Amino acid sequence: ANDSLSGPRPSLPSSRGSAAYPSLRSPLPGRQQPPDVPTKEHSPRQPENELLLTKKILAYAGVLTEAVREMAPHLICNYLFELAQEFSRFYENCPVAGSEREAERGKMVQVFYKIMEHGLGLLGISVPEEM
Repeated sequence: ANDSLSGPRPSLPSSRGSAAYPSLRSPLPGRQQPPDVPTKEHSPRQPENELLLTKKILAYAGVLTEAVREMAPHLICNYLFELAQEFSRFYENCPVAGSEREAERGKMVQVFYKIMEHGLGLLGISVPEEM
């Protein structure tokens, strides 16, 4: 078992708001379990930006495994940067609130935040209250 991945799972703030980066209530302790990541890749009607974000989200566990195996935390940094870029494109091009895919997209937003919180926590970077 890898000690850097043990401990309680991060939780999301209860209020999301409409901003692209909602308030994150507390910094993470350095030792966290990776967030649960969906295993379903996409549905046939999933738009391109949504599909690309889904694929990036699904890559997280593999990035963590490789970063631990290679003792290369920069892989997590690179992944988080790329994930933030992909999320930005998704959020700009795919409406969440009020769309026919609101539930699915809302879940993607939640998973994005969990991964960012977890990855930054592993790197010892505290999450700001607001962005």
